[in-house]
Amino acid sequence: MINTIVFEMDDILFSQKEYVLSGLREVDKLVIRRYSVDGFYQVASELYDDGERKQLIKKALDNLNIRYDEKMVHFLTKKYYEHVPTIQLFQDAKWVLNHLARDVKLGIISDGILDAQYNKVKALGLNSKFQSIILCDRFGRENWKPSILPYKHLCMALETEHHECCFVGNNPNTDFITANKLGWETVHLDRMSTYFSEQNQSYEYNAKYKIQHLRELANIPGLKHLFTNRYVPI
Repeated sequence: MINTIVFEMDDILFSQKEYVLSGLREVDKLVIRRYSVDGFYQVASELYDDGERKQLIKKALDNLNIRYDEKMVHFLTKKYYEHVPTIQLFQDAKWVLNHLARDVKLGIISDGILDAQYNKVKALGLNSKFQSIILCDRFGRENWKPSILPYKHLCMALETEHHECCFVGNNPNTDFITANKLGWETVHLDRMSTYFSEQNQSYEYNAKYKIQHLRELANIPGLKHLFTNRYVPI
């Protein structure tokens, strides 16, 4: 019987876009201070909306005709990842946390740059809500999901067995293949507006269940007993 629910963090518990915009506002302040040029936030946020990810800061600076070197880009990127973001939990994440039975074990397994992920945890106050938070970058980039290491560490930390765990993620490329092999229950949260919504993988990469709202966890047969009341859609 499942007694543990484990979540990815980005776009599951909060909006990653909200985090990105928070970081861009911090970089905007630095650009104004260094170059006396307005408009970085607006340009960068529009580039993000257009799908830019890897070269976001560089391309925004280019669009503003700002001369820079790699040292400056490194500095701005570092400040972006180090900032404590202005973010909040999704309403459905709050609902889940408020309606789980008291004896349910809660965990997080999350990829991403360590400083950034740690500051997200801090901003959301997750240490007081989850018994174990595994930030995979602690073990090196090679141990981001689908590495087996974070799953094992979480089970040891929570003193639970693999068959007693459920993982809730949103990236079919990495989130479910290892959990499936270990015998975890797996749930794909597809909010339809996230980067991974359109991606398809072979059977072993797919979650057992697919939902569009975290409240739907309370309707999954193997998870109903974890909630104090069932979610009834309006």
